[in-house]
Amino acid sequence: MDKAKASALEGVVANVKRLLRDARILQENGSAGSALSLSILAFEEAGKGHIIENGWRKPKHVHSQHRFRHLMAFIVLQASLQQKYELDMKGVSDKIAARFTALGHQPGMKEPLPPMSLELREELRAELLPQLSGMSDDQIKILGIEQRWLSKIFEAVHEGNLEKIRQSGLYLDTNSQLEVTSTPDSVGRLDAERWIWAATRVLNLLEKGLYSQSYSPLSELLTAANAGDQTATRVLDEVTSEHREAKDN
Repeated sequence: MDKAKASALEGVVANVKRLLRDARILQENGSAGSALSLSILAFEEAGKGHIIENGWRKPKHVHSQHRFRHLMAFIVLQASLQQKYELDMKGVSDKIAARFTALGHQPGMKEPLPPMSLELREELRAELLPQLSGMSDDQIKILGIEQRWLSKIFEAVHEGNLEKIRQSGLYLDTNSQLEVTSTPDSVGRLDAERWIWAATRVLNLLEKGLYSQSYSPLSELLTAANAGDQTATRVLDEVTSEHREAKDN
């Protein structure tokens, strides 16, 4: 790696850490909206670091640098999760791409993804099941949790909504009648935490190549509890209990 690239990456890493540190301070002091906005900036900045590191260039159908950085940050997360479990996703990607092409969905389109048919689900299941045969039940459970968590990141990134979500943590919105429709106070603590977590994971991959990390807060708790961590077990029990009470109500 030449000196210019090394210096640029060092600067990006330092800036991502600064943004995340500030986001955490704001989160802990009750300002989830500002924490959300800063953590999404950190997510984008970490994505820029991976672009610099790998020499990637923005394709023509991606119209903004913001969106390109968001996409690359997500792709790095998804690829590292696959590496963690040693999954070969080429067959899955090819089947999904063929399905979308047949339905007229092209790269760069902002429309929501078409629904997945039962037939395609079965094809993907047949593609993945042989690769899961050597995994324990706990590993499969954690993989499912992590993949569901990543799907929430994917939805925001794919639909091009991440910049709008970032702005929701800073600005007050009104409709045509000047009625307030949202304010930074509308941002939930869990929404901010999701993006603090996501940006931290992209940073860990950029700075340390840490693909073996947990990819959701819940999977981190489960992994620690399965390893005998009593504090993690207690917190996990509390979270499970709260979830059940919320469902009952």
